[in-house]
Amino acid sequence: MVNASLGQGKVNFPTLLLEVYPEDNAIVVDGSSDDSINQLIGQSRAVSFNGSVRGVNVAFVSKVLKVGKFKGAPAFSIGIPSSIKYFQARSSFRVKTQSQASCTVSLPNMRTVTMLVDEVSVGGVHLMLDKDVGHIFATRQVFKNCQLNLGGAGKIECTLEVRNVRPAGGKWTGIGCSFVQLPATAEAALSRFIAQQEIKSRGRL
Repeated sequence: MVNASLGQGKVNFPTLLLEVYPEDNAIVVDGSSDDSINQLIGQSRAVSFNGSVRGVNVAFVSKVLKVGKFKGAPAFSIGIPSSIKYFQARSSFRVKTQSQASCTVSLPNMRTVTMLVDEVSVGGVHLMLDKDVGHIFATRQVFKNCQLNLGGAGKIECTLEVRNVRPAGGKWTGIGCSFVQLPATAEAALSRFIAQQEIKSRGRL
């Protein structure tokens, strides 16, 4: 279920993404019960969409390919968008790490995997993993006894919950995680590390 918008937001209507045809670079979208809106869709070059996936607001714009019927009901097709915007509210300040911080996670099969820390806040971390092994992570997984290595700021033992997994460009997969019941001492150490990273960032600017 998504909301569609035409004419720079002048016309809005709820709709459904019905089918995806990768081989044709097309998505079939449910048409409107209002024929005048369907006519406007046919006259539009593109349609804007916004919706929510697992609590995260998303938005994209796509070109209208064809207007007609799908399984006997009004419908139209759009091109598969080249990019999607994710809008996620953050309750805590987050910084890009300016040092080689890393996080080691223990997997259920007794293996461990070490990932680079891309961003960090007192609420969670964004980790970078080679895309060839990124499939081992899935949303809602919880990992205990993780080791967050902050370089000169020391190490923190923590529990992480995976919140999102998605391509991060090139050979990387991004793993967004939140801390689960982070101890006060660990939170204090993390706050100092974040402050240090912000100072380094400002120094570069």
